[in-house]
Amino acid sequence: MQQRGIGQLTISLEAPVWNLDASQIDGVLDASMRNPAVDAVTLRFLNPEISPRWRKRVQTGLPSETTARTHDRLPPAATGIIRRKGEVLGEVTLAVNANGVMSVLAAMRLRLLIGLITIDLALVAGLYLMLRWLVLAPIRAIQRFATEAEAAIGHEVPASLAGKRFIGELEHLRNAIVAMVDVLTERYGALIVSRQEISELNASLEQRVADRTNQLDMANKELQAFSYSVSHDLRAPLRGIDGWSLALQEDCGEQLDAKGHEYLRRVRSEAQRMGDLIDDLLRLSRVTQSELSKVPVDISAMAQEIIAQFRLQTPQRDVSVTIQPDLAANADVGLLRVMLENLLENAWKFTSKTTQAIIVLGQERHEDEIVFFVRDNGAGFDMEYASKLFSAFCRLHRSSEFSGTGIGLATVNRIVHRHGGRIWAKAAVNHGATFYFTLGSQP
Repeated sequence: MQQRGIGQLTISLEAPVWNLDASQIDGVLDASMRNPAVDAVTLRFLNPEISPRWRKRVQTGLPSETTARTHDRLPPAATGIIRRKGEVLGEVTLAVNANGVMSVLAAMRLRLLIGLITIDLALVAGLYLMLRWLVLAPIRAIQRFATEAEAAIGHEVPASLAGKRFIGELEHLRNAIVAMVDVLTERYGALIVSRQEISELNASLEQRVADRTNQLDMANKELQAFSYSVSHDLRAPLRGIDGWSLALQEDCGEQLDAKGHEYLRRVRSEAQRMGDLIDDLLRLSRVTQSELSKVPVDISAMAQEIIAQFRLQTPQRDVSVTIQPDLAANADVGLLRVMLENLLENAWKFTSKTTQAIIVLGQERHEDEIVFFVRDNGAGFDMEYASKLFSAFCRLHRSSEFSGTGIGLATVNRIVHRHGGRIWAKAAVNHGATFYFTLGSQP
């Protein structure tokens, strides 16, 4: 700092010293002394012809060497030679102090700090403005676009991204969002169309269901009318056929030969079989139409009553019947009786040609389900035809072997299904059959 200061001071004094301009010399020296880092300035003329008063006038006094060296070991003074056109005019000595230098440096640091802070603030402001223009404004535009797109989904896509500048990843983000909105709008439109189609299909389906319901109602009414006709109009002719055949046999039996008696027997048998078929059809229709009313039923007692009726009808037969005691279920009493009558009647019928006929009614527990069964050791059947077993009018044996209408097991199947249960069978030819059934959930 001393060398730079003495160099500047030497240049400043060159012209005044050459011109011997005392006022200008004093101004330069006074200006140097106003620097707080300067302790003293001495100007000495080397030309002996110059009056000594110049030396005394500018002499401000130098600190002693000892005093100068106490200021943070700075050099006590710096001397500069004043020259003009190669001629040495004098020398100037500049002494500085450490405290002054530190003050100057502190002021410089302060100014530098203020300048740096000002520059930093300007840079931050510029960076903020640039980020706002390049980043924040596009992001806010994307946000507004997304909000408007959400509100306007299914309508015209908003154009709030128009006129905005997007660069780099923001441009990719903008393009991705716009593409996503386009896809969503397209899919929303397709969804609206699908909903309209579904609504139209539902309306059409409801109409079809209503039409089909009306048709079913009409069919049920026709079925009820048919049942009434069967129970009254058809039964009367059958009773007439059977009755007149019996009267013919009793009144004119002596006039008929053996073949005539056989014909009358067949007529009466077919009339009675037709009556049984009508009864079975009526029973099957009632199973479908009757209202289900579940109550606790003693199955064991009901089965005992049915077997007692069979023994009265065929007293000549000796059948071993085992009914497990305390069999019970929650079921419709009337429908359950029809089902047991059919199952036990089947077992009774198909053991008619067995020497030691055995029928068993019981129950088993399969996991969490109660399964009832009716087992016999009668004729059985081929399991190959088991799928046809519960179809109406489907018989696995010839009518010449065992009588029947082919409706009994179909009736049983419907009753079981109405109770929410299931039914199946296992058998072998000439080794009997076992019918398993459930009656839905039981308390």
